Amino acid sequence: MRSFVVVLFLIGFSRVVYGQCTFTYSPSNPCPGSTVTFTVTNPMAGAVYTWDLDGGGTNNDGTGTMVTYTYPFNTSPASVVVKLFKDGTNCNNNQTVMVRAAPDPSIGVTSGQQFDGSIISACGGTGVNVIVSINNTSSTFNSNTGYSINWGDGSPVQNFTNSNFNLNMPVSHTFSGFGYKTISVTATHTNGCSWTRTYQFFNGNNPTVGMTLLQGTTGLCAPTTLYFPINPSYQSNPPGTTYTFYRNALQIAQFTQATMVDTFVYLFDISSCGEMYLGYNNAFAIRLIAANPCDTSEVNVVPIRLSSNPIED
Repeated sequence: MRSFVVVLFLIGFSRVVYGQCTFTYSPSNPCPGSTVTFTVTNPMAGAVYTWDLDGGGTNNDGTGTMVTYTYPFNTSPASVVVKLFKDGTNCNNNQTVMVRAAPDPSIGVTSGQQFDGSIISACGGTGVNVIVSINNTSSTFNSNTGYSINWGDGSPVQNFTNSNFNLNMPVSHTFSGFGYKTISVTATHTNGCSWTRTYQFFNGNNPTVGMTLLQGTTGLCAPTTLYFPINPSYQSNPPGTTYTFYRNALQIAQFTQATMVDTFVYLFDISSCGEMYLGYNNAFAIRLIAANPCDTSEVNVVPIRLSSNPIED
């Protein structure tokens, strides 16, 4: 009778240990981009649980009894072996997560605008009635069931199928106004997964920029504050233009079209000795670069020469 009781105790003990080193996860067959939750079953108090969630072989993807993970974009299904570690030791209760394939929402531009990566640029326009035509260049075309396009300008979302949105059948939209609009294209796969890719449409032109200086630029002593008035012509640049200031090669400030200042103020707190820019020795330059997807413009104030204050002896 005693040995029977001991056997029951050992069996019960082994079940508790096993429970402390197993896990569940949900959802069971995730799409790329969806959040998967992993939970330790009956965790042991005081134990440290770490995870290998991406199949990389190292337990550096999360710590705790409940962790989450989002699997990345992949147009092919993936089998990912997930491992749980307790106090640094693999629990040897690995599970394979079957991640479904994602659809590819890639597009092309057929209306003649520049298309660089994810930015569509209409340069030199008037700001009204810019027609953009895009076609479907999805690598998963044969597995896709539908598409939705949000043009990012408040117009209704449009829905398409392979039959009315394909390589040879572009869809068009008319934009008005300068600046950026965010185009969101969502594709849906036969397996039920969806994926959204965003593109930026920029309507504008090459930015203009000018800068002057109110004081002399040589024979100065550090520290000295200088004032650089900006030519008011910058105010006509389109939204989406950025303005970056440099002292020689060092970036010292950046503004958007909305936050750009009329006068740039800068404290030179060190000597220009040993500095060189544009062939000027022992000199600083203040550079201003205005940029948007259409092009850049640059202006320089150089040379700016400052000496250190004398040291009493």
